[in-house]
Amino acid sequence: MVKFETLLRSDEIKAVLITAEYNDAYAEKDFVAYPSISFPLISCFEYKAGDTIFLLDTNHILFEKGETAFTVSKNATFKKDVTLSIHFMKPIGEIFYFLNKKKQQVAIQKRWPQIEVLLRKFIAIAFNNDAILKEQILLDIVNTIAGTELHIASVNNSPINCVKKIDQSKDIKHTYYHDDLRIADIASAANLSSYHFSRLFRQATGYSPYGYLMSIRIENAKSLLHAGSSATNAAFSTGFNSLENFSFSFSRIVGCPPSLFKKSRISKVY
Repeated sequence: MVKFETLLRSDEIKAVLITAEYNDAYAEKDFVAYPSISFPLISCFEYKAGDTIFLLDTNHILFEKGETAFTVSKNATFKKDVTLSIHFMKPIGEIFYFLNKKKQQVAIQKRWPQIEVLLRKFIAIAFNNDAILKEQILLDIVNTIAGTELHIASVNNSPINCVKKIDQSKDIKHTYYHDDLRIADIASAANLSSYHFSRLFRQATGYSPYGYLMSIRIENAKSLLHAGSSATNAAFSTGFNSLENFSFSFSRIVGCPPSLFKKSRISKVY
């Protein structure tokens, strides 16, 4: 059974949550009319458009030009998959340009922690009535992608039986990033050795487990600073054990110290 739920619709974009539940493997054909970007949320399935075949999972962004015919093949291992698709009803800046300048009808690339944090924020409020907030988060996702040097990286897919374990470890990081997480504990929760887990995690996401966790902490710290929090509160609320460690990590990832980031955000408001 496949269910399509429109979460937001404006003159420019439409966000649709696609949920499929199944007991047996199957394949189906479909068609996307508008240019779109899609984010598998609980998924691992084969996607085929023309001669192009991808194995999509929760570490990917799928780019599709308008009027794309495709086939998806589902694996019975998962029983359920959920995908968020953003359709562009009108041209939107660099994303639209990127989708149309490529010769390929479809393309994928790995997604990064900043996108993951925004996706989880959106899903958390996807079914409430705050259309303005939902649209803002979606535009933040689009602008974040557009503000990055877009290219199609080579994709090394994880073994299907490891995708769930990687997803579970990402859930732990996003839920408990403010705690004193240890890589060994996360690996143990996935029933993997630290070495095996680190290798699989980097293969799936393009990040080391530590680097991914640091990025999540910094993204949440940025939100706190933007909301008016002090650097000290942001540091200890996001799992850092000292202000010095937080400032060093923040500067390394963001490119400026927390104090300057906060001032720049305030100046944009006023």
